Amino acid sequence: MPLPLLNPYYELWKKARDMPEVRKQLIWGYSWAIPSDDAIRVIAEHSPLLELGAGTGYWAWLIRQAGAEITCLDSRPEAPPHWHPVQSGTPKTAALDPSHPNRTLLLVWPPLREEGQECMALECLRELSPRTVIYVGEWGRRTASPEFHAFLQSHYRLEREFALPNWPGFKDTLRVYCQN
Repeated sequence: MPLPLLNPYYELWKKARDMPEVRKQLIWGYSWAIPSDDAIRVIAEHSPLLELGAGTGYWAWLIRQAGAEITCLDSRPEAPPHWHPVQSGTPKTAALDPSHPNRTLLLVWPPLREEGQECMALECLRELSPRTVIYVGEWGRRTASPEFHAFLQSHYRLEREFALPNWPGFKDTLRVYCQN
């Protein structure tokens, strides 16, 4: 049996899940989604990984604890705090980098489309065409875009899905997709 991961966000969530006023502070310091040990181990099975929109690098920090290889990119890597190194990068720059082919794409709570821009998550699928995509977020609600969800469903098949710990009113899941 694997050793438990050091996962302070999950431990804090267990104590504060009925205190929604704490949620915003924890999101800023950790992540929008709450990782469980099981979720991290499932992701680690798909190493090497490339996470775009990595934010604080919290999920990557846990994934490294599970023994997996991960590279993190974000369009604004200078925003603190950082749990794991996060490099500057976008879907377009990642597609040009020869060290990224054949990596599993990890998207944790990808942002909704911003006014006048393509959805970052959809851009990742189009630019990188990854064989495997791991998506963490709310299906069809607060993450990515309807176009992303439609593209994912039409070009990939769902291999695995399970619920994650959630703040009240949220329904995050982890979904593993493989290219059709």
